[in-house]
Amino acid sequence: MLKLGTILDFVFPLSCVLCSETGASVCDSCLEVLPRARLGCLRCGRKNPYGLYCPKCRGRFTPDRVLACYKFEGASRELIHSFKYEDITALASPVVIQMAKLVRGDEDYKNFVLVPIPLSRKRRAFRGYNQAELLCRELSEMLGLKWVEILCRTKGRASQVQVGSKAERRRNVKNSFDVAAKLNLPKKVILVDDVITSGATVEEATKVLKRAGAEVVVCLAIALA
Repeated sequence: MLKLGTILDFVFPLSCVLCSETGASVCDSCLEVLPRARLGCLRCGRKNPYGLYCPKCRGRFTPDRVLACYKFEGASRELIHSFKYEDITALASPVVIQMAKLVRGDEDYKNFVLVPIPLSRKRRAFRGYNQAELLCRELSEMLGLKWVEILCRTKGRASQVQVGSKAERRRNVKNSFDVAAKLNLPKKVILVDDVITSGATVEEATKVLKRAGAEVVVCLAIALA
């Protein structure tokens, strides 16, 4: 007996959101030509291949590393927009393959726990899903890592997309996260989001996690601005 998913794929075949070729939500050819992320210090922008903060920019509560697959521009921006706002959740699987390659580059990755950046209740209800949670689910299966919803939103704020400068984004996201009660906080965390722009969101989330007892926080995203 044919499964429902097989029937639907036959009647409504997947097509690449970037080139419209049938067979996948985004084809391998398009993924290969997306601009790679320029890893470096999230504060000053100085380039380094490990996504580390510069000694002068590093603080007690800053992320230990910031990793991303692609540069957030052009086709990669279009890809994430489709995933985030157009309900094309099938895009999670192909991009997670690329994200997993970055994680596997760390010999110690098996000791980490995946944690998604949370959405506010209002935004999650409107969208129907949290894109960071979908990425965590896929990464969990691919890497054999546990994922936990440790962080929660303390209050609704304006979307970071709607906020202008880096300073304004930091003010907008300040004190907007908390650690869920009655959870054992892992010592090593991979904090997952779809895109990192100013870095305000992941830095604020990292600060909350480290103040609660996390020792190492690696931020991982599809794209980096």
